[in-house]
This record gives sequence, structure tokens and C-alpha cells, in this order.
Amino acid sequence: MSCAADKPSMLHAVLETSTTGRLWDAQSSSPYFSFADDDGTVNQVRYDDPDSLRLKFGMAAELGLRGVGVWHLDALPSGPDAAHQRLKAAMWRAFAAFTQPTALA
Repeated sequence: MSCAADKPSMLHAVLETSTTGRLWDAQSSSPYFSFADDDGTVNQVRYDDPDSLRLKFGMAAELGLRGVGVWHLDALPSGPDAAHQRLKAAMWRAFAAFTQPTALA
């Protein structure tokens, strides 16, 4: 059984073996990728990362919205390795696009 903290690791593991690698959907400002499971069914995964969150939070600030949110923060990487810690820090820094929009301009 996996816990929520394992999901980013699973996401990146599947991304690394995907059939497409990381792709970008300009309309939704979000990354995505496709992968084939064991029976050959092609699946598509859409997600947010620091780049997409920065864009979305920046737009919210430009529009004068009073807040932003994310689906569930307990899915942020919590592993002890440096890669997880860098990704977690980058996700949190993305909030600066909303809280300090002029600092990023």
C-alpha cells in the first residue's frame, strides 16, 4: 500500500519511463505525459509542477484574486533524498508568484 507522500516519486518514476517524456499543454499551462501500462493501454497523466503553478499563481495575482490553493499538499515529496527536497522547495517557492508578484517580475 502506498501513502500520499510516495505519489510524487511514483509520478516521476512513471514520467522517466513514459512514451513521451514531459510535454506542455499551452492551453492549460500544465505539463503532462503519456505512458503504456503492461497490457499496452496508453494513459495520459496531467499534473502541476513549479513551472505551471508559478504561471497559474501569477495569473491569479494579476487578476486580483484573493487567494489560491492546491489540491493536496500532503502529496509533496517528503523523502530524505536531495531531489525530493529540491522539488518540494520549488513547489513552495511557486507561491511567491501570488504572494510577491512584483518580486518575480
